Amino acid sequence: MKFSRLIASILCTFLFGTVVFAQNDTRRFQPVISIGTGLFVQNPLASENGLSTSVSAGLDVRLSEAWSVMPRVASRNVSQWDAFASKEGGDPDMYGLVDFSLSLRYHSIDNWVIGLGPYYCRAINRDAYYIDADPWDILNDKPKIKKNGFGIQPSVENNVGKHWTFGLMADICHTDMRQYYEWQTGTYASKHVSSFEFFVGFRF
Repeated sequence: MKFSRLIASILCTFLFGTVVFAQNDTRRFQPVISIGTGLFVQNPLASENGLSTSVSAGLDVRLSEAWSVMPRVASRNVSQWDAFASKEGGDPDMYGLVDFSLSLRYHSIDNWVIGLGPYYCRAINRDAYYIDADPWDILNDKPKIKKNGFGIQPSVENNVGKHWTFGLMADICHTDMRQYYEWQTGTYASKHVSSFEFFVGFRF
């Protein structure tokens, strides 16, 4: 619960600050909030994919008529499909992350915007192993993923009217976030915690 309050505080503070800051020059600075949902891809070669949802706030800073940069902070939650299947004995992965990104954006004359930039993610819910078949397994209660990850964030969106925007965004994690332990042997599937989402945004 305290993590939820922390993320809500970060998003509210960031949004309030950008709205106030943007009042000084509404042509150059435009706050944006958005919500998204889509596919969580942990490892394309393993059956570890699922659902991704997010809420974010950003500030679009215009450099020229065609170019802008956007810092953005997002709260992202991802869950394997098995989390919704109520399987006995299962241990589906469910993570909560905070993403910080900075995108360079190109604005076309027909209201399309293409963005690309790096992002850093901080895992605030790393999930923990629960192996009910062996309550004494050494992995029980150990975090499944690392705290930090890095990746690239491409996006494409279309501005509709004065305030609305619709588009697709991907958080492609380059870091293998699986938490490895020194006593483990053998080969394990990597965990890249990537998301591909459709989003709806509101521009102030």
